[in-house]
Amino acid sequence: MTRRGLFAIILASPALLAQRRGRTQGPKPNGAGGSTSEEMLLRFPGTLKSISKKEILLEVEGEQQLIFRRIKKTRFLDGEKEAKETDAPAGQAIVIEGRRELNGDLDAYNVRWNEKQPHPQ
Repeated sequence: MTRRGLFAIILASPALLAQRRGRTQGPKPNGAGGSTSEEMLLRFPGTLKSISKKEILLEVEGEQQLIFRRIKKTRFLDGEKEAKETDAPAGQAIVIEGRRELNGDLDAYNVRWNEKQPHPQ
């Protein structure tokens, strides 16, 4: 084998190994990592205790309280319509759609009240 051939194999080896493992270098394709689709959100039903600029306090069954962080993507929805956070009074039955981050924080994406319940058939 010539030096050129050996040199070409050495240069191509990392790319071939990455391809065999299914890994590639560079940015992830659209929708991979970092994105938050509606399917990935967990639903937390409970009673609204309070809303501040940074947090939402939700009481769930058994008087347990969960603290959700408000993030840039947090939306407030009355039924299916956008609403203001002030439209949901304390004591209102709500559902928070969110997720737990790696550090354990709960992030609120959708805060819903007056949801239409599907009728059982």
